[in-house]
Amino acid sequence: LGALVCLFAFSACTEEVEYTPATPDSGVYFPSTLPGQVNLTTDGTSFDVQITRTDTVGALEVALQAVTSDTTGVFTFPETVTFAEGAAVANINIAYDAEKLGYNFYDITLSVDIAAASAYGGNAYAFSAGIPEPWKSLGYATFTDAFFFADTYKVEIQQNELNPNQFRLVKPYHEAFEVDDDGSWGGPWENTDEYMNLVLLQP
Repeated sequence: LGALVCLFAFSACTEEVEYTPATPDSGVYFPSTLPGQVNLTTDGTSFDVQITRTDTVGALEVALQAVTSDTTGVFTFPETVTFAEGAAVANINIAYDAEKLGYNFYDITLSVDIAAASAYGGNAYAFSAGIPEPWKSLGYATFTDAFFFADTYKVEIQQNELNPNQFRLVKPYHEAFEVDDDGSWGGPWENTDEYMNLVLLQP
């Protein structure tokens, strides 16, 4: 009975807090999951970048700004992006000239006016875009790392088609972590580099 009296007294003295729901946001934003690097192809002519909005009522056209380190006219950027009626996602189509681009990467930043942006997402997206250098597979090599792991593993080895003295091992620690990781390394194998690059000075 005493506990009930105390509980009643505590409840009676507690002030009620009025809850005010948040106002719906109606801006646009670039998803945080967009990649930091976009790999293009020699036979391609364009690629899409996704942009999202929080309010899907009606169609919406938003002005775009683009800044790039390219000074040769490789990329062509649209001036606006349009959301269709009821659509939460729109694609920004960026054209490129593969012949001018070559095997190079350039920095690009896309942005929308801060007044049109959502309060819950970024109004800009910075990334690099280009065509990776071509590599050909030479099959599998035997990889041994006596520092981390005692066993040997078969990993793919590739040769650079533009620079034949350059080689790389593909995900050299993938199988090793899959087999030997007991959780003591501080993270899964995905946290290691995708490639181990080698240069053969005297082929």
